[in-house]
Amino acid sequence: MFSRRSGFLLLSVFGIGLCAAQPIYIGLDTNPPPTEGDSAAAKQKWFDKGLRAGMSTVSISPIWNTLEKAAGKYDFDEVDFMAKLARENNLPIYLNIRIIDTNNPALPAPYASWKFDDPRLSKKLIDLIHAIAPRVKGQVRWISIGNEVDEYFSAHGGEITAYRKLLDQVLPTVRSSFPGALFTVNYTFHSLDRINGELGPITEITEFTSLTYYPLNPDFTFRDPGDVPGDFAKMFEAARGKRVFFQELGYASSERVNSSQEKQARFMKNVLDTLGKHRGQTIGAHFVWMSDIPLAMADKFGDYYKLPNSDRFKAFLASLGYFDRDGKPKQAWAVFEQEAGTLSHPEAARAR
Repeated sequence: MFSRRSGFLLLSVFGIGLCAAQPIYIGLDTNPPPTEGDSAAAKQKWFDKGLRAGMSTVSISPIWNTLEKAAGKYDFDEVDFMAKLARENNLPIYLNIRIIDTNNPALPAPYASWKFDDPRLSKKLIDLIHAIAPRVKGQVRWISIGNEVDEYFSAHGGEITAYRKLLDQVLPTVRSSFPGALFTVNYTFHSLDRINGELGPITEITEFTSLTYYPLNPDFTFRDPGDVPGDFAKMFEAARGKRVFFQELGYASSERVNSSQEKQARFMKNVLDTLGKHRGQTIGAHFVWMSDIPLAMADKFGDYYKLPNSDRFKAFLASLGYFDRDGKPKQAWAVFEQEAGTLSHPEAARAR
């Protein structure tokens, strides 16, 4: 039977319907630099700066055990703030409910000992989905349950089947709560060889492929920006015909991780150019972060990801921004500002 997906693939083969002006949704973590603080006004200012540069989608990625610190008691302040910005600017939302967050299980403390296939856990997750849905009504176009889950399952492979059972239990609620939204689970670039193998029971129920991409070596130094086109070819191949949303893209600028502002700018240029050549295969791309985070936050991330003594890991996290901690733009920002809009708003760019 001629299905919607097979039709898309057929059109792709013959180059029909994949218009050169097809937009790619561009996201950006518009965090203010530390010198400007974290007020609502500062967040609004930097969000507006991102909009002017071509941002066309908003990412909301709450961690379950941060949202629900006591059973049934939710803190939606950050979700509400970001949903408000998206609504006011008519931007679609990419929502990732992080019940796994990289190498961390993110279950709330009252449920932390429960297995993924425990019916009580699916009921609690369904309750959370019901609580979030009205706050982002009609805005969510893509939804993931789990962030970089391959990192967790690399050490807990025996739990993959249980996780699939949990997803099966909650998917009907996802469908009814976010009508029309496409479903996925997020993986890292480093597990491409496992997506359709060990992780297949999860991958087979996803409707698009979600990946995070930082071209890192095992010691947290960065590979050359020239590797970008080849890496993207591998990611599209691993997607096996599903369109790809690059949930996170980043390249640090610190010399401590074998990088520089110039390398970060070349990475940005290569990514945007490569995306432009793969419009039919790409849904969107979200860049991390707009501004360098405070050093104290990098230290906290080191503890969270169980790498407290890794200076390179912290240097990686602390220099991902396109503005430094004083709010001064790095070289990569000029590239983003000049070219991101040609992907997110191609008709406007062509009319200039």
